[in-house]
Amino acid sequence: MPMLKRISEDVLVKAFRSASAGKNRIPLRHAFSEFVRIFYGHNANVESRSAEFLNEFYLRGVDVRCGLRSQVLMVSGPKTLRGNPRGGLDARLFYPSITCEQFILIGKAMECVFLERQVPQLSDGRLRAVRNTKEVAALERKHERELLATLNAFVRSD
Repeated sequence: MPMLKRISEDVLVKAFRSASAGKNRIPLRHAFSEFVRIFYGHNANVESRSAEFLNEFYLRGVDVRCGLRSQVLMVSGPKTLRGNPRGGLDARLFYPSITCEQFILIGKAMECVFLERQVPQLSDGRLRAVRNTKEVAALERKHERELLATLNAFVRSD
């Protein structure tokens, strides 16, 4: 079985920075379009993919897990909001602004949703969004070695 490619936090942070244009928050609506671009690529059918992404986002409860209590209930896509058939309600109310940390949490949670589809042999059918990847562990070991080397050099100099 080929190795599943995980999305690093650097990719998510770069996507957030490019979408936020130097601000600390971006509207969730823009975040959704960035996630569709990250998960499906640039040449994907944006409307159908964003509808699929939003359905998974709200059905799996990712909004609640990531600290968003938006009241949007997805029925069949981004334009068909229950109670808002013509789209006349204020979009800022239904698509709140999110921070970079929430952007990363949503990205990791949705990555797990997409990986669950690819791996049918999962024990309970759920993957956990764990930030402790091999790269993070390697960076932590490197940082510990650097700290120990600095400490040893300081002790030797005394």
